[in-house]
Amino acid sequence: MAARDALVIGGWQTLALLPGLSRSGLTIAGGVNRDLPFAEAAPCSFLLLRP
Repeated sequence: MAARDALVIGGWQTLALLPGLSRSGLTIAGGVNRDLPFAEAAPCSFLLLRP
């Protein structure tokens, strides 16, 4: 995964500020949207949960 992909996926996390949207779900969706396989997007999502 490129640094640009990580920045875009992190940008998807900002949508979680809206009520009812899951931060982990949005980061996985952002990864899949960037053409990452789910097997790579899911672990990335949980790594981004850490501060």
